[in-house]
Amino acid sequence: MIKYKNVTKWVYIKSYLTDAFEDTTSASSLQIQLNSIKMRNDEDVNDYCHRVEKLYYKLCTACTLNKEHELRYRGLDTR
Repeated sequence: MIKYKNVTKWVYIKSYLTDAFEDTTSASSLQIQLNSIKMRNDEDVNDYCHRVEKLYYKLCTACTLNKEHELRYRGLDTR
């Protein structure tokens, strides 16, 4: 990642961290996964519920991030 580099500006550090750790799955892909998720034969109901919730929260995050980027792009940032 940033090994052996002298990075002093936040913009560059943020870019490196975003590239390394940000989930790149699109909202539409997550929506398809959520719509088609099925319980496995050997899966406990609680485990299935946890998988569904995890996908749901990933989808919410992806949609929220897309809206924030869109607002910033249009100059309508509310912060």
